[in-house]
Amino acid sequence: MLCLPATSVGAQGLREPEFMVQARRGFDDIYNLDYDQAEQVFRSLKKEVPRHPAPPLYLGAIVWLRELFHRQDLDLDRFLSPAFFMRENQQALPPARRKDFMDDIQECQMLAQERLARNPRDADALYFLAASYGILASFSITLDHSLSKAFSYGNKGYDYDRQVIRLDANYYDAYMTVGLYQYVVGSMPWYFRLLAAVVGFHGSKEQGFQDVEIAARGEYVKTDARVVQMVLFMREGKPQDALRFAQQLHRDFPRNYIFQINIAQILEIMGHTDQAAAEYLDVVRRAAAGEANYRLLPLAVFHYTLGYKFFRMGRFALAQAQLQDSIENPATLGTERALSELRLGQIMDLAGRRQEALEHYRRVLGLQDVDNSHELARSFIQKPYRG
Repeated sequence: MLCLPATSVGAQGLREPEFMVQARRGFDDIYNLDYDQAEQVFRSLKKEVPRHPAPPLYLGAIVWLRELFHRQDLDLDRFLSPAFFMRENQQALPPARRKDFMDDIQECQMLAQERLARNPRDADALYFLAASYGILASFSITLDHSLSKAFSYGNKGYDYDRQVIRLDANYYDAYMTVGLYQYVVGSMPWYFRLLAAVVGFHGSKEQGFQDVEIAARGEYVKTDARVVQMVLFMREGKPQDALRFAQQLHRDFPRNYIFQINIAQILEIMGHTDQAAAEYLDVVRRAAAGEANYRLLPLAVFHYTLGYKFFRMGRFALAQAQLQDSIENPATLGTERALSELRLGQIMDLAGRRQEALEHYRRVLGLQDVDNSHELARSFIQKPYRG
């Protein structure tokens, strides 16, 4: 049991060893997708050390991550195509959950500001204030799909973390926001960078990479930095480096099926389709067997997603098996059911099994019209699919 009196946190720093032992346990729970356990850890810490800004910060982070997980947006493909987060948001966050998130983040900020009122050079307080704006930026881009709000919050987080680094160059956690800011601004087209420079924003992809690498030596963001490194290496066309991080993350957090899917996605991009297929199928096997926390994978949706992946790989036998499982799963929604029938018809056409193909196309016409499925089915009824 953690036994730190509230006064000790004000008198000392915010990184007492006893606190960090508990906090790391909560971080591990988050990365193993054990959100309920993580919430218990940080609620317990909040009771033990009520003036510490970290517990409400991470309780807010859990609200955000749970929502991303619910939407199946914690996926490497999403972060390799950031335009996904620029599209109009079709899912509104329930008001009660938004309030929970905002209340937690505002509490973190209030506690950090309390410390800064006593000591404006309190590096810990500045760091948590920066972290609160970092999470607000992440929330804005991933859930609200608002680039303007994300950039505004990110800029505030960057400014506070720059202050931290000026006070203590070895405060490694602060380099995460600074590095991401540097990378994002440095990745802009030249004309946007020119406009950014006019208003005082400067960035460098190379410096951003270095700063994120430094952040991996931190106390709070060590794992976050490794996840970011994996994504950045993929964006920079260095999948072998990304694969190394994905494999290590999966070894460290074996209950998180998302990291195993990341491994498969990277192998697929690298052209190692045999290995990618084996990883994908192992995820399905473990989910079907009810392994912790693989059982959280929505198999009804994943069967179609994987079937379509195999279809694009030209692995038609594997695709057929997954698409058939999608159709036979009573939990499969109309969207995936219709598209599974369409893909099965295409596979049958490519195999020269025309009558079976026609049966699938006709079933499509009796289901929900999604992604132009009815028009495609009618066209393939008139003329066989040839790829």
